[in-house]
Amino acid sequence: MRRPIFMLFDKIRREKKRLRKERVIFCATNDYAVQFCYVAKKNNFELDGVMPLQIPGNNIDDYSGVPVVSDLPSYQKKYCMIVIAVNLSKPDMDKFINVLKNCGYDSFTVLTNDDIMAIQVDVQQHSYFLDKLDEMLRIGNWDKSIFLRGLNQFTMIMALTLKMKGYVVNGIILEDDKANMQNFNFKEIPLITARVAVEQKSGIVIDTIPPNANADYSALVKKHTILQLNLVDLLAIQIHWGFLSQFYSLLNFDTKSQNLGYETQSKKILSAYDKVTICFMDSERIGNMMETLVFVNQRENRKNLYALIPRYNKYGKELTFCSEQTANNFLLKKIKEVCPVIAGGQIDFWKYFAHNHANVVDYSNDFGHYNMRMKQIEKQVKGIYYVKNPPINFSEQEEIYGQQKMREMGITGDYVTFFNRGHKYLKTMFGKNFVNHSHTVRNSSVQNFSLMCQKLYERGMQSVRMGYLVDGEIHGDGIIDYANNFREEMLDYYLIAKSKFFVCDFAGLSIVALLFHVPLVSINVSSLTLNGDVSAHKDNQNITLMLPKKIFDTNKKRFVSLIEQLNFEEQIPNIYERMNYFKYKGFEYIENTPEEIWDAAEEMLLRIEGRYIPTKEAEELQEKFQEALHESMTRHPEILPNADVIPSKFLLENKWLLI
Repeated sequence: MRRPIFMLFDKIRREKKRLRKERVIFCATNDYAVQFCYVAKKNNFELDGVMPLQIPGNNIDDYSGVPVVSDLPSYQKKYCMIVIAVNLSKPDMDKFINVLKNCGYDSFTVLTNDDIMAIQVDVQQHSYFLDKLDEMLRIGNWDKSIFLRGLNQFTMIMALTLKMKGYVVNGIILEDDKANMQNFNFKEIPLITARVAVEQKSGIVIDTIPPNANADYSALVKKHTILQLNLVDLLAIQIHWGFLSQFYSLLNFDTKSQNLGYETQSKKILSAYDKVTICFMDSERIGNMMETLVFVNQRENRKNLYALIPRYNKYGKELTFCSEQTANNFLLKKIKEVCPVIAGGQIDFWKYFAHNHANVVDYSNDFGHYNMRMKQIEKQVKGIYYVKNPPINFSEQEEIYGQQKMREMGITGDYVTFFNRGHKYLKTMFGKNFVNHSHTVRNSSVQNFSLMCQKLYERGMQSVRMGYLVDGEIHGDGIIDYANNFREEMLDYYLIAKSKFFVCDFAGLSIVALLFHVPLVSINVSSLTLNGDVSAHKDNQNITLMLPKKIFDTNKKRFVSLIEQLNFEEQIPNIYERMNYFKYKGFEYIENTPEEIWDAAEEMLLRIEGRYIPTKEAEELQEKFQEALHESMTRHPEILPNADVIPSKFLLENKWLLI
């Protein structure tokens, strides 16, 4: 997958071309400026200058060879596009841009929070320093010996990082280092003199201070390969360590174990795989876990084994690692069928493997929420649909058990599953402070499904209410309130997979239907487009109907059209930021009515049965929406459509939505 930083580079190039500019100048606070210049240089992105916003006490002179721009001649400014990465409120950002305009610049691109995160993630996850080191070691005759010269605040970070990669690390003491030793604790790093280092076998000397021309240093240069690091390299290592330190702590690298059984198990892995990537799996939400399972199942490099460390985040309450506490243990079981999970009885083995086979081990945050969003966006840009085969296969025993439980619940024939989103689950699992506006605007009342359930019952079909820790109960003919009365973790997937179709609020549970190729009616949709959100799957076998919530502008006292909504969504691709912005603008979301929900469900039923015949007017309205959606996607290929088709009756009764 192309890394998020490459997508940011593409965005900047498109803006540069659109504005017809020749130069790109990056403007940010010192740390962001250093980070962006660093990744730009490492990835051959042409950056013409950097405009750092100096912070007292944090002055940085080294910007990876990118020239610093304080001011340019007036005739040059018209050729420049300023890329701004500053976290300011909109009024403050407007003032800041006006200052730049007064200086003579006329073209600006303001990076979003996602853009800035892409920079930080790239620096954090991609250790260019280690890549460069590995490349040098492959060239020469080496025995994994590393000598650190110039002991400073980065020394311990570098030493521990290198030890994770299986290197033997020593610190070199020169005469002028003795005073430094009083300021830093190097008890975990053997210290040797330069003269002793000269006598060692060939290795790499990593120099973290400007070289001083003395006899000892000259001897080191003659005997060993020298890797000179600048301040930008050191800052990148420091940021990268913030990520690696969690692995270092969890895998307890200071304690090595010996176990013949573990070595036998290791050899089986090494005979089947070239590389092992240890990474975190966010396990507190079903959506994140399903994403991980899909990616591992469909990874292109089958010689790369993923070993997952569950990371359960209670958002301000508690963060646990290597625990089998998950949103769904049945799903965890299915993940274990395709890749190892570092939890329970597997922890000690993986500590052994990471210690004794460090040369094939890599560490990654591939399955973190942000990176999964980037994977989705990349697939959308390439036009690659996500799933060909469902990622979960039910065993024969699971099939027998599932059918037995359906009989016990009273399911006797065709049925439809449905789900309404509420706040009880989030408040129970993560606390009331976790629930914010971007969550509540997607909620709905379960009673609004009653009409649909009654109509389906009249046609000989039952309705099964899905969910866990749900708000309220629902009763009626043909209704089975599974969420309150029968819920089991395996059945969460089995019942949806076997249903005629799934009617679901704008929620992560919709992923289950899409991945099993179950037709989906997505209702109470608060966002027409997505920016790689975890629910943004594409299904190439069945149509998905999307029933949007209407948006009322309380200031203008009118509804917002779908075309206007698309324009807003283009400006703010991130759905969470967008919903909070809509609240600030005074927009209110209007929940779908029982009649609208039934009309959408009826259309899906007709489509499945091959009896759906749209009117000419309905087709024209549908084409108008599709055209607007296509134009939006053309302008912003990084956003995804939530679905392609709006129920016909909804469009016919609300023609004004397409004005």
